[in-house]
Amino acid sequence: MEIHMSEYKLRVKIGINEFDAEGPKEFCEELFKRFEVLVNAKIPMIPAVPGTPHADFSHSGNMLIESQFAKAFHLEGDRISLIGRFEGDDRELDAALLILLGHKEINGADSVTADELIYGLKQTGYTIDRADRLMRRGQSRGLLNFSGVRRGTKYRLTVPGITRAKELAKELLDLLQIS
Repeated sequence: MEIHMSEYKLRVKIGINEFDAEGPKEFCEELFKRFEVLVNAKIPMIPAVPGTPHADFSHSGNMLIESQFAKAFHLEGDRISLIGRFEGDDRELDAALLILLGHKEINGADSVTADELIYGLKQTGYTIDRADRLMRRGQSRGLLNFSGVRRGTKYRLTVPGITRAKELAKELLDLLQIS
């Protein structure tokens, strides 16, 4: 006697979180329950409201991750720039680290393309044509990693880089007297 098990497919997207399972129904439902618990345990997400300065409508989920540093960033769709500028020798690198943090905290993107980074720096008021030279300094200090070539290069903060970027965000908010 041959038993036929029907295949069951389940595909769900909740904000930036995606779930995809295929197999017996009970198996898929059990995996989905685990996924649901993990998603609910994450930082609470709030719906984006039209007209707010931190709203991002470029993704189908129309969801944002709440960040304590959100006021340090200016958003245009999914592009991020800073609301203020740094001074000093490492001002461009500091701004780049903060833009990477913005993409991570606001958009939920761990890696950022060179184009997105350059756009954010230029919108903030820094004159930069190439991100690679600037970002090599950050990599040599252990603040970030990158992969790819030319404008397809993607940059990602390391744990020390995230710590440094959060310190910079606090400094920027204090400097501009924003709480």
